[in-house]
Parts: sequence; structure tokens; C-alpha cells
Amino acid sequence: MNKFPKGTKFKYPWRDYQNRILLGLDSYTADNCLHVIAPPGSGKTVLGLEVALRLNQPTLIIAPTIGIRDQWLERFVELFLQCDNTPDWISLNIRNPKFLTLTTYQGVYAACLPRKNGVDSEQEKNLDECTLDNSTLNNSTLDNSTKVNTDPEEANFIYEGEEDDLYDERDEKQSKKSISSTAFASLVNNLKQQGVKTIVVDEAHHLKNLWWKVLIDIKKELDPTMVALTATPPYDVTGLEWQRYISLCGAIDLEISSPELVKDNDLCPHQDYVYLSQPEQHEIEVIVKHRTAIEEYYQSLLSDQQFLNLFKECAIWVTPEQNLEWIYSNLDTYISIYALIKHHKEEIPEINSDVFGVKIDLSIFKMSYEQMANILNFCISKDRERFIEHEEYLESLERRASRAGIVDNKKISFIGSNKISAALCNSIGKLNSIIEIVKCEHNNLQDKLRMVILTDYIRKEYIVSTTHNTMQINKIGVMPIFEKLRREVKNIKRVAILTGSIVILTKELVEYLISSNTLSNISTKELPYDSNFVQLQLSSQTRGAVLSMVTHCFINGKIEVLIGTKSLLGEGWDAPCINALIMASFVGSFVSSNQMRGRAIRIERGNVEKSGNIWHIACIDPTQREGGCDIDILKRRFSSFVGVSFNENRGIESGISRISIPKDFRDNEIVTQFNSDMLNASCNRHLLQDRWTTAIKSGKSLIEEMKIPYNGKGKSHAAQSSLYLNKTIGSLFGVGVVSFFSLIINNVSRIEDALSFVDYENTYTAIFVITLILLAVAFSRYLTLLIKHKDVSKDIRNIGHSVLEILCKEKKILTPLSDIKLEIYKDIDGSTKCHLTGASSRENLQFLNCIEEIISPIQSPRYILKRYNKSYLLKRSDYHSVPEIIGVKKNIAVSFINSWQTKVGRCDLIYTRNLDGRKALLQARINSLSFGLLEKEEKKEYLDRYNKWC
Repeated sequence: MNKFPKGTKFKYPWRDYQNRILLGLDSYTADNCLHVIAPPGSGKTVLGLEVALRLNQPTLIIAPTIGIRDQWLERFVELFLQCDNTPDWISLNIRNPKFLTLTTYQGVYAACLPRKNGVDSEQEKNLDECTLDNSTLNNSTLDNSTKVNTDPEEANFIYEGEEDDLYDERDEKQSKKSISSTAFASLVNNLKQQGVKTIVVDEAHHLKNLWWKVLIDIKKELDPTMVALTATPPYDVTGLEWQRYISLCGAIDLEISSPELVKDNDLCPHQDYVYLSQPEQHEIEVIVKHRTAIEEYYQSLLSDQQFLNLFKECAIWVTPEQNLEWIYSNLDTYISIYALIKHHKEEIPEINSDVFGVKIDLSIFKMSYEQMANILNFCISKDRERFIEHEEYLESLERRASRAGIVDNKKISFIGSNKISAALCNSIGKLNSIIEIVKCEHNNLQDKLRMVILTDYIRKEYIVSTTHNTMQINKIGVMPIFEKLRREVKNIKRVAILTGSIVILTKELVEYLISSNTLSNISTKELPYDSNFVQLQLSSQTRGAVLSMVTHCFINGKIEVLIGTKSLLGEGWDAPCINALIMASFVGSFVSSNQMRGRAIRIERGNVEKSGNIWHIACIDPTQREGGCDIDILKRRFSSFVGVSFNENRGIESGISRISIPKDFRDNEIVTQFNSDMLNASCNRHLLQDRWTTAIKSGKSLIEEMKIPYNGKGKSHAAQSSLYLNKTIGSLFGVGVVSFFSLIINNVSRIEDALSFVDYENTYTAIFVITLILLAVAFSRYLTLLIKHKDVSKDIRNIGHSVLEILCKEKKILTPLSDIKLEIYKDIDGSTKCHLTGASSRENLQFLNCIEEIISPIQSPRYILKRYNKSYLLKRSDYHSVPEIIGVKKNIAVSFINSWQTKVGRCDLIYTRNLDGRKALLQARINSLSFGLLEKEEKKEYLDRYNKWC
């Protein structure tokens, strides 16, 4: 067989973006690659199947997990072949490929590993029992008796054990094994004999390092047409990793955003909500106790003379001129030591200040937790041998640091604490948040509620064998959430659990399934402490059928609230009816969180009114204004989520600011009001469609841009500019008035004659000169402020053109320069925003990364740029980092400097990897404009990056 059977056809109409790709398929695949990016729920699976069908060659489809692989099979059999049985020209065994072969990345890699004594015959007999029984959502697409070839190595990746996320750990362990050249050659030979010329890769961002090599080598051997489909391209990886990704998947042909799909009714209107919880009293006590211990340890070090002497007597401090190379390579540590000695008001030898090479403002050397952590890491771990004679004292420091709870993986941090993170992430307060959200959504939707709650762990210990379950709930997980709902929300009856190892259904539902002969081969056990619920006994033979059956019951409304793990339900699992999702997970990564969120934004056929509410829960740290580690996770999540802003006239954008989250989390009233606002807003589902429609009209595409905020120290941009201008004009006016009155006074000779005993001439002259000097100083100061306060967008525009020119010249941006436009504009708050139009998303991202490196405080770049600004009254030199992608080679950095001098102004290029360069880097970090632009606390929010529909 070398072609798909005649009559193979997709049974539904194509969506707009799908049809656009299919109409231009020949042009898209002219380079033997098709690379499409689209959100979860947009129909990438059926698109990939149709592309394979139109290419009409033996095909290999590779998915990230067994569950997703089986979904590809289910979609093809149900929607294309439109039959009940799997034909024998389809294989799930990569070692025995057929015309259409479906496998996983792990399966491909496992097939290239050495095999010991072949495959056990008994194992071969049981292969099909490991493929989730080939069941589908409605139990009708595939016949469970149909045998499909699969891979014994791949079967080892089934979910087993206590937690579903063991899957990833096994992947990682497997990926460290060595590839067998013999096994690889055999695999490639089998694929060649089958004539495989189309490879479809689904969500290729899942690939581990060695898996990449295998797939790229297979691509070289087969020279196939690659079809790459993903919802989450790895934009945030290094340049090398990105090149590796593109070498496999090809250049991006089309990127579809969520707003485009909502506009075309291919995704449902949806909104993200946040519910904030307070830690329980005992959790607050843990946090406060821990912070107290940290502060006590910190203060004890500040008052410890022996600790101070440790560094005063260190060669780095005593003879800095002999340790310059070390100092310039460890600037943060030296500055921290300097700050410690200055804190004790010790006299600073001139030779230690001369190290900086410039006159410095000593006020920048202030002790802080960060400075103390630098010092401790230096003496305890990094350069411990320097203090070998103080080993006993160092051991005591280390023990005390450990008792204070600030040691994590042999690194000391006063700010990031595992104890506090654990207390917040596992806070019982989150369970109360879940209950409030479930109540609210149930009251609003009643029997139309289709809610999924995703969390990280199962927590099997909460299933007890006694007749009463009074076990204290003190953890977050599937079973604790179920127990909380079971005990406290009696009016919600249709609750179920679905994980890879535990399934619990209501007794009513089980009786219904038994009466319909659906549970004929599955044993059940009533929960001993609640006869209303029944636990299903799973095996490798029944797991797939149960997954399909429970999903079908959820779709039909026999289950209203389904609790599971992110591993099983968070990626690949499909139930388009979901209209409420609670992400009770600690995951903050772009890929995982976006996949989980994608469960709720799919459209549901026949339900045009569907909308999706996505809930994120976080426990705040009441001792921190910024909210703590849980809020940091939220911020990472929201940086990749796009939705309608709660702020008036803000349209569609990403970032946590679009939901108006509090700025000070220590105020209980503000937090309570925020939660109330979130619950009230979630009930207004009927307004979501209108809000999306209105917001979509404001733009055409989704673009990531950078916001460089205006720092007005509490004053608006307009007020500050006006203040400086008015004071400058006022100074000029004052000089004029003094000059005028001086002229009059010098001509009133009669008064001088009458009072001849007073030397008025010298007096008036002295007054005039002093006044003139004071006004000149004031004038110079305000004019200097006005010059410094000049429109930053002009500099950003010139800098941006320099960066864009060199990126295009060096082929870092492949889109022709003539097709790209640099957009710079000023917001009403005085901030400057910039992005590229006409370039790809990756190219725009690369450009913004460069701008961010140039503007941000200098760290340790390979090259720095010393920039000279000259005016009549202001002479200043600023320092900027040369972006890493530009500074990778000297000739590229030199070209960039030449462009800068033409477009921005005179500058010097300094190489920082030698002694002179390190010294210059130290000066740059102290004197750079960016170093002093904002206060320490504000630097965290210095640059804002977000996606905006415009």
C-alpha cells in the first residue's frame, strides 16, 4: 500500500485558518516543511491529518505522549475513515511501521537504544494491553478486540505509581541512555522499506536533548516532508536551541493567535480570573517564624566582629592591587564586602576605592539581604579555600544558615526560601478558594456546569479504610480537594475523580454504567466512609476504557465537577464541553500552563453560547508587599496568556496587569474586595462575547512589545516635564530681572552721593554677582534636568534602528529590512513602547531582547558600549551592554558600533574579558545611566514585556 484509500475524507467543514493553509499547501511545502503555530483547541490534529492525506505518502506521526498519540488515531478513524475498526495498515509500533505509523518521541528514542536478548515473547503478547485499549471518548470508534501493533519500549511510559507526573521523570531517565548505531540503522531501514516520506511532529517543544539528535538524523536519512504543529513554540530558549528546533520543524509558516480564532468562532470567548487566599494562622506563624529567624541571623552577622575581620584580613581586601583580576571577575562579591565594611563605619583605605577607577557615590554601598548572601556564598562555597584557617568558624556559619532555613542546594538565599514557598504552595487556604469558586460557578450555571480541577498530586493517603474519614486535610491534591467538596458542599452531587491510578464516581453513576453493561469487566469498591461514592479498580487492560468512559459521562453531564492531575488531563485530554477550569497547580511555565488552560477555551459543537472561565489560585505572603512566590508564579503564567483586559479601553493583551491585581497584598480589605470582584465578574458570562467582539475590533494581529516606563517619582510625565521647563524659564527670567535692576541701581548716582559713607558700588556689584551665580546654578540645574528628561523615544528609535540594521545584516532576522517597520510611540503615562511590524514573532522577540539588554542594568556582557553625550551645559558618558547575540563575535560588535555612531552618537567598544575590560565593566556598572535610573525596588518592574492586539 502506497496511498491512502479512496474516499478518505474529513467529515466536517474546515475552519478559516485551516482552509487558508490547505489552499496554499503547495507553496507552504515547497521547502519540504510546514510549520504551524496555533493555540490549544484550534484543530491542529485534524489539520495535520489532512495535510498527510493530501501529501498522500507513507506517514509517520510522532506525539509527545501515548494519550495524545491515541487521540491522533481516534480522530483519524472517526473523522476521516468514519469506521469502527482500526485497519491493518495502521501501526503503533515504530519497529514495525505500516503505511500510517503513530508513535511518541519516547518511542522513537527507545527504538534506537540497545536491546537485551530481543523482546520477551510474553511481553509481545501483552503489547496491546498497554495502548489504552484503543478506546475513544464514545467507546464506538475502535473495536477493543482489534489488535494494533505497538512498541514494548514505549509501553514502559504508561502512567504508574503514586503520582501521575512520574511520567516525566521516566522520560528524563530514559533520555540519558546511549543510542545504539545498530538499532538506529535498523529503525531507519524499516522506515525506508515502508517508504515513509511524510513526518508529522506534534508539540515538538517536548523533545529532550538526545531525542532531538535522533529525529534530526532520521530526517537526514529519509528526506521527508516535515509537518510541525505546536501551540507553544519554545521562543524563550537560547539561540542554539532555537536553531535546533527550526532545523527539525522548518521556518514558521503561519502563526495563529487566540483573538483571531475567537473572532472566527473557532475558540470560545474566555476569561482568566484569580482568587487569592490567605495562609492559615499556623502557616502564617511558620512564615513569620522563618522570617524572624532569617532577620536574626542577618543581624547577628552584622554585629559579629569575627565575621567582619574575616574579610578585612582577606587578601582581596588587604592587597586589592594584587587581586584585580579576581575582583573584576567577581564584582558583586567585592561590592558586597565593601558595603559590609562601610556598614561598620570602618575607614575605607584609598586603595580599595581606587579599584573602581572612578569617583563613586558611597551611598550605593548599602548592606542588604542580597549583599549578605553574596558574601556568605563567597566564603562558604565559592572560594572557601581562601579561608581555610577559619574552617571551624565557617562550619558554624554554615550550620547557623541551615538552621535559619536559607540554604537551598548548597546555595544561600535570604529571599527565596523553600520553607516559605512550601507553606504558600501547599496552603490549606487554597482549598477554601476552590470551594468558593465551585460554589459560585455552580450557583451560576447549575446543571450546565462542566468544571475540571487540575492539580499536581493525588495524595492517596486520604483514602482511608475506616467507616469515618476524619483525617485532617493539610495538603493540596486530588484527594484533599475531593474530601473538601464531599464534606462541605452537599448540594453538588455529581463529583468525580479521574487520574492514572485512581477513579472515583458517584454510586448513582456506577449503577447506571452497570445497567448499560459498560462496567462489565471492571471491578468496583464502595468507599467505606461514604456509600455515595465508588472507587473503580484499574488495571493496565482497563485504564484506557475507563478514561474514555468517564470522559463520555462528563460530556453528557453525568459528572459536573471532575478532579484530576495536570499530567493526565492537563495536556492532550479532550472534552470541549469544559466551561470552568481551576488550575490548582504550582506550574508556572509557559508550555505546561498554556496546555492546561487550553482545556477550557475549545468550542463545543452545538453550543454557540459556550464561554470558558479559567481560575488561577494563589496564596499570598502577608509579610511581603509583592505577595510572595505564588504571585511570582502567576506573573510567569500570565506573561503568556492573552485575554480581554479588565481595564477600561485596554483591549486584548497579556500580563498580570490586565486583571487589575492588587499592588500591595498586605492590605486584607483590598484582597477581599479583589476576590469579590473576581467572583462577580465571573458570573457575567453573557458579557464576554461582547467584550471580545469590541476588543477584537481595536486591532488586526497580536504583537509582543516592550514598555519602558517613565519614572517620575510620583509625578506624571506631563507635570514633571512642565516643572523642569517652568523652572528653567523662571531662572532665565530671574537673571533678566537682576540685570535690569542692577542697571537702574548703578545709575542712581544722587542716592550714592547723599550716602557717601557707604561703598554702594562694591555692595551692589557683590549682590549682583552672587545673585547671578545662584540663578545661573539654578538655571544650569533645571536645564540639565530638562535635557535629561528629553523624550526617550528619540533615543530608543535611533538605538532600535541600529539594532535592527545589524540583526538583518548578520541574518539573525531573515525578513528583508525593507519589509520591517520599527514602531515607537509614547503612552499617556509617559512610558515609551516599541515593537517591530512586518517581522515574524521570533524576530520581533529577538529584537526586543536586544533592546532590553541595552537598556537594562549592566550585568556581565562580553562587550560594553561607552556612549558620549555632549551639550553646552551637560557632558556625560553612559554605558550599555552590547546584546549577547551581537557581541558573540568581535566583527559583529564592531559593525554594531559603527551603526550606533552613525545613528545615535559617538561611542567606544570595550571588551570585558581581560583585566582592563573588567575594570571598565566595574565602572560601567557603577556609573551607567541604567544603574541609577531606578531605585532597587523598582528595577524589578523596569521593563515590561507583553503581547497586545493592535
